[in-house]
Amino acid sequence: AVVSTQSTGTEFLNIKGCCKGKHNNVKPEEPAKTDKETSPAPETVKPPERMERPPVDEPMVPLPSTISASLRKMLNNLAVSEKTEEAVTKSAICQRKGCGKAK
Repeated sequence: AVVSTQSTGTEFLNIKGCCKGKHNNVKPEEPAKTDKETSPAPETVKPPERMERPPVDEPMVPLPSTISASLRKMLNNLAVSEKTEEAVTKSAICQRKGCGKAK
């Protein structure tokens, strides 16, 4: 049997709430304002000024590239393996995992 969730519009309203006390018309007191709310707004940060573009006629200059010491250390420790390329035959099986089909 299929149960409709919108069979009666009042089904949700019939569920008992979790409140243990009676309804009270008196509003609760507002918490006291802290110093954060009364502090002045922080200064706005101005964006940096834009630089003018160089003219199109000006020759291009290569940017200097630097390699950090940590990258240089990692590159030195990197082991380069030499892979030999094998000839692919018609009966070779596909190397992709899960394929298993011959080419």
